[in-house]
Amino acid sequence: MPQFTWDQLEDQLTRLRPERGALAAQLVTMLRRRSAQRPPEELLREVLCTVWTVLEAEK
Repeated sequence: MPQFTWDQLEDQLTRLRPERGALAAQLVTMLRRRSAQRPPEELLREVLCTVWTVLEAEK
């Protein structure tokens, strides 16, 4: 799997939904803080859920 930085993840999430950039920043910060305690598979699931949350349309 390609390697990327937390900053790159935040940047890409913000590019996908610029109006949700602040949300993306908050979520990536939380992921980053908890990443050391998570097994890789669980961290991957959390990253995918974060992407879904940022992309989800506001209702």
